[in-house]
Amino acid sequence: MGIVNYAYNRSTSGGEIIRELVNASDGQGLHFANGAALLLAYASGGVFGTADFSIEFILDQDSDNSSDNEIYTSQISGSNVLKVTNSISSNVVRISFDSTNYDIAYDMSGDYGTPTHYVLTCDRSALATLYKNGNSVGTINISGSSAVNLGNGNTANGYLGGASGYGVIGTYYRWRTWKKLLSAAEVTACYENASVPITDQWSNCVTDLDLAFANPERSLAVRSKSGVGNATASAGCFQLNPIEQLNSKSGRIGTTVATPEDGELLVGGKVGVGIAPATNQKLQVNVASGVNLSVSHHGLTSAVRLNAITDDSGLNVPLELTATSYNFIGGLSTFPAGIAVTTGGIQFPATQSASADANNLDDYEEGVFTPTISASSGAITTSSASGTYTRVGRMVNATYDIIITTNGTGAGTLNATLPFAGVAATSYATGRETVALGFALTGTVGATTVDWVKTSNDTYPAADGYRLKGSAVYQAA
Repeated sequence: MGIVNYAYNRSTSGGEIIRELVNASDGQGLHFANGAALLLAYASGGVFGTADFSIEFILDQDSDNSSDNEIYTSQISGSNVLKVTNSISSNVVRISFDSTNYDIAYDMSGDYGTPTHYVLTCDRSALATLYKNGNSVGTINISGSSAVNLGNGNTANGYLGGASGYGVIGTYYRWRTWKKLLSAAEVTACYENASVPITDQWSNCVTDLDLAFANPERSLAVRSKSGVGNATASAGCFQLNPIEQLNSKSGRIGTTVATPEDGELLVGGKVGVGIAPATNQKLQVNVASGVNLSVSHHGLTSAVRLNAITDDSGLNVPLELTATSYNFIGGLSTFPAGIAVTTGGIQFPATQSASADANNLDDYEEGVFTPTISASSGAITTSSASGTYTRVGRMVNATYDIIITTNGTGAGTLNATLPFAGVAATSYATGRETVALGFALTGTVGATTVDWVKTSNDTYPAADGYRLKGSAVYQAA
């Protein structure tokens, strides 16, 4: 592979994909080993003089060097020199104007190992401000530097990095110098965009190194997109593979999807979270045991809405939940078209979780029970009974099958216990004796029992060999 010449279109070209910054890189990085430097060609248009200026760079520092980590030096020798240093001995970012130091109290070591976007704005009559990832992290008064005429009478080259023991050890992903004081909004725009996002960009953006195309193994030359301030790499500089972008304002993966709007991520292929998606899976998520998979909504009253699940033709398809059980802690609400359950059913807890809302169905249960049989007067010698029940909310439908083998002295009313305590004297039961005489039964539902009598004359309905069957519908307490 030989050296390729190319023409760079400043109006349409943007940066490549990067990681952990908002669209804020030119993709390929240029790595600096200890002692490596990038020599910046002198250009009179790039000299700051006494004017305000700004410096923008994306840097991933690996570690401390044995002495200070020099980031930028405007001229390699002579007077009226500007130097920006990560001072590891003082844990500050140091700006030197012709050897006079101004220290911003910010420790860059906390950023080591992470590509970080920095902007240093210098108001020569007031403050220098350091921004990290779009946010101000420190200031220092540099008004004492206002008389220093940076670069005056000095045509020596500048450089990034430095001599062995002093230069940055790490990777530059962007380097720009500006002959203007970037506003906070412009700093944010630079952080959020790969291309230069400012209207007067090419009149004020002096140097914009094309690190994405830098490949010292083929050519030591590094071009500046602005047309000013090309550079030459020294030994120890090498190209680093691109890093992935994670937190852009929008993103597109694949060329078959439309251009995303602000806040959108559009993916043309399959998506896997924690797992490589299977051939027939468009979105597949795998989380470790004990790890929650959450969908949250930024709002106090709104709900997370799943508008539709459709096939390629736009027709609705089912949502299939394949596990044996699901816990909807906050409940389920608002199904305008209803809920259809084809198999399995809907399960309520064994112990009712009562709701004060009159429109909430908070319990369903069905089963069998064994009623206790007694008489309101005397005692029944031998009997047996069985029953079934279905409970929906507070409404209970109970059935009874009672066999009186030996009635003994039983008299008054024949009482059978309820499967659930009821609201006293609000409901009635009906039934029939089915073996001996076939007479009708009427029952009054109390708090704990159904009290049965003959319908015809309200007398005791039991005798030896009678079988009584009936049902009661009542409201549970």
